[in-house]
Amino acid sequence: MRSCRFHIIVLGLLLLMTACHHSVEEVQVHYVPCADMPSPRASACACTLGDKAYIFGGRDSAGNYLKDVWEYNSKTDSWTSVSIMPGLGRVNPTAVVVDGLIYVGMGFVGGSPYDADNFYTDWWRFDPTTNQWKMLSDHISQNTNAATTYYENDTIYVIYGGWGMATRELYTYTISSDKWKKIPYSTNRPTKVFKGVGTTCQHRHFFGTGFTNTDNISSWYEVHLSQAEFTQKTPIPGKGRSMAAVTATNDYIYLFGGRYFAGDLTGGEVFDTYMRYLPNKDVWEWCGQMPQRAENLIAFTIQGHAYFGLGEDENGKLINKLYRIE
Repeated sequence: MRSCRFHIIVLGLLLLMTACHHSVEEVQVHYVPCADMPSPRASACACTLGDKAYIFGGRDSAGNYLKDVWEYNSKTDSWTSVSIMPGLGRVNPTAVVVDGLIYVGMGFVGGSPYDADNFYTDWWRFDPTTNQWKMLSDHISQNTNAATTYYENDTIYVIYGGWGMATRELYTYTISSDKWKKIPYSTNRPTKVFKGVGTTCQHRHFFGTGFTNTDNISSWYEVHLSQAEFTQKTPIPGKGRSMAAVTATNDYIYLFGGRYFAGDLTGGEVFDTYMRYLPNKDVWEWCGQMPQRAENLIAFTIQGHAYFGLGEDENGKLINKLYRIE
């Protein structure tokens, strides 16, 4: 009897410790509406340069894959169509800014997700001041759908781009030599995922979430690019998700929306929640609810303010709204 009572007490303590460990603080984070985008879309990509954000590709309400480039001016709170991306329209391209120039390309161009020819390998340099495009060397594989991109020391890192569905490939593009290279597998590289997200905050790189073809992932990692090593951090609170959006300010990483893949009877949903991560403390905080549920949305940061919007709701209706975190 005494032994049984002891085990019950120990079990109670363990449950209490587990509950405390997974508790997540809620904070009051407010957002304000910005100008609506004239051309709503889902599955685009975004990057920022100065006071402006640039939006590439995506999919319209008729299912057409897009190649127009839009500029959002934060000073005037206005949108302008500024260019046409070379090649075919596409969803899930990737883009990164280096020294005032935008490196952008890749993505999925439609058709069967099991046909390698439908995964674009093209890679471009876009100068928004002159509206000029320069063709660069193609990516060396078809792992190009919904990749995450970082920059460090003359090198652009393109990781976890999909070919079909989930992958875990890592590649580097050296700007000075215009050459690509595949990074060999490391012992601690996380599992294959599709549509995870990543960003850079305080000169540190992070990656996580996604879908493994069978499971929704809540894992979160710090990525040490030059060593191709991943350090596991505190996972995101709540359910795992994919097709979310992420951006970083000076102090926080914000994660918006996304989808939990499951059936209607087993908890599948598109999220209307957003949260933020504190890199120095390795903790997450709930920030509240977005105006609506959204997946395949975008997020970017201008002058220390995080923005989120576009994408599509749980019924596949496109969203033209943009919001700024105050």
